[in-house]
Amino acid sequence: MVAPHSMMVTSIPAALVSAKAATGLPSGSQPKGRIEAAEHPSMAHSHPNGEQVIYIIRGSGRVLVGTDVSPVREGTAVLFPRGVVHMLHNTGPDEMKVVCFFAPPTGLDNHVLHEGVDFPDGQPAA
Repeated sequence: MVAPHSMMVTSIPAALVSAKAATGLPSGSQPKGRIEAAEHPSMAHSHPNGEQVIYIIRGSGRVLVGTDVSPVREGTAVLFPRGVVHMLHNTGPDEMKVVCFFAPPTGLDNHVLHEGVDFPDGQPAA
């Protein structure tokens, strides 16, 4: 059963993001790396034992959180609540860079793939 949620998408001025978060990455976070234009970084997935926050350093796209879709761009932070299916899609013309933060710090054992989940417009997820 997926936990109830409400989508939390907000903009954070780049000046408030420390250089360490953007480059040195503290414990509990990992770079998502470069997401090429029009590319999905992964299949829909969830984290049953923790929450994830992403921060868009560069680029634009859209995010699916549960059944809600919202646009994202540089300076956007998104909360993925525990157990809620989510995925990110770079819809912009340039690569997207994303930093991910997990609470508690986690590994692949807290990563559940959800095949067949897609954005509501039916655009393929992979």
